[in-house]
Amino acid sequence: MSEPRPISDPALPALANEVRECCGCSEIDLVAFSGASSWREREDALTSLISAGASLTPSVAHDERHAPYLQEPSGNERRDLLLSLSDEGEMLAAAWAQPGENSPLLGLGIDLCAASRFEPRPGRRDRARLLLAKRERALAPSIWPRPEDLPLAYATLFAAKEAAFKATAVPLRRWYESHDDELRFGVRHFVMEGPLVERGTGRDGAAQRALDALGIARIEVRYAQLDEMALVVACALGY
Repeated sequence: MSEPRPISDPALPALANEVRECCGCSEIDLVAFSGASSWREREDALTSLISAGASLTPSVAHDERHAPYLQEPSGNERRDLLLSLSDEGEMLAAAWAQPGENSPLLGLGIDLCAASRFEPRPGRRDRARLLLAKRERALAPSIWPRPEDLPLAYATLFAAKEAAFKATAVPLRRWYESHDDELRFGVRHFVMEGPLVERGTGRDGAAQRALDALGIARIEVRYAQLDEMALVVACALGY
C-alpha cells in the first residue's frame, strides 16, 4: 500500500499568504499530497496534519451536496474550521481555515485542474468554448500572459468557477438550518468578472441570487501553478 507524500512546493506557502491577506484570516493553510492509492488514505493523512497535537482526531465527512467537513469522533461537525478538498489524478489539495471573530470569511473552496484538459488535440472539441464564457476566455491573457500558457490560463479560470461553487458549501448548509425553501445553482452559474473576483451571471443569475441570499458580498480567488496544474482558492466574503 502506498503512503501519501506531502508535496513541497514554494507555490503553496506563497498562495496561502495571498489567501490570508485576501480574507483577513491568519489561521489558514494549504497542503497537497500525491501518491496515495485511495481517497481514504489521503483524507487520513490530511486530518492527521490538521489535528497535529490534538487529543482527538476528526474525520472527513460529506454533506448532501458532497461538500467535505470535519467531523468530531462524537459525530458532530467541527464548526470552527472550514475545509475544502480537490483531487486531480494522484494529487489531493486541501485548504482549511479558522476564521477569527472579525474575519469576513464565510466559506472556502479549493480546486485543481490540469492544463492538459485544455490543450488542443485533433478530434477533440474546444473545451474552453464548452466550459468558459466568452468574457472569461477574454481574461485568459491577464491570468497567465505567455501564449504557451493559454491552456493553464483556461484551467485556472475553470478551477476558479469550481472553487467559487465549493466556497458556498458552508454558508448554504447554515442557510438550510433556518430555511425550508431551496436554493438551486451550480458551477455553470458562476462567471469570473475580473482576474481575481467571481460573480454570478448578473443580478438575475442563479448564482448571484444565491450569493445575495447567503449574505456573500463577493467571492475572491487567488491562484498558482502546481506542477502542470492550476491551483485556485476561493474565499466567500461577507458584507
